Amino acid sequence: CGSQTIELGCRAIRQDKADIAVAVSYGSWINEVPLYELDSLGLLSGCREAERSFRPFDRYRDGFLAGEGGAALFLEAYGSAKRRGAKILGIIKGAANYNEFVPGKDFSVPEKISRRGMELALNNADCAIGDLGFIIAHGSGTESGDRSEMASFADLFATAKAGAPICAIKPNTGHLGAASDVVEIIISM
Repeated sequence: CGSQTIELGCRAIRQDKADIAVAVSYGSWINEVPLYELDSLGLLSGCREAERSFRPFDRYRDGFLAGEGGAALFLEAYGSAKRRGAKILGIIKGAANYNEFVPGKDFSVPEKISRRGMELALNNADCAIGDLGFIIAHGSGTESGDRSEMASFADLFATAKAGAPICAIKPNTGHLGAASDVVEIIISM
């Protein structure tokens, strides 16, 4: 997925295996097969209220709207970018990925699924959750996904006695699958 391309690009630059990297992602969930699969899993919104139907973290959410898109980020070591006078739009301080599989469970979302990934990213960036000024959540609009993600945020904020605004960008783009991560970083910048 997009976040993994970013993480791999950052690692290659930090480990002096590359001078630059391009993180590219693309996703398409708008043709018949993915739409059928997503609908069968109960992940798509019923669109009962048109564009207001896709509302991550809202009590009336009922799933997401599928989308299609692609994006690319040009990554370069900070020192190199400064030397050549590049216009720096953002700095990636840390990146991490974490996947959790619960044996014996069906396709459900584990409680606090995002917490470990958030902790790893914060540790990689050498910062605390209280240092953050803005958070882009995954915000899929699914009941179990949103509940689990918010429980992760609540748990981290409670231990740090901190908070930051949280938003979800997918209602503006649709859920782009693998492209969502890179697209959402570009939009946030």
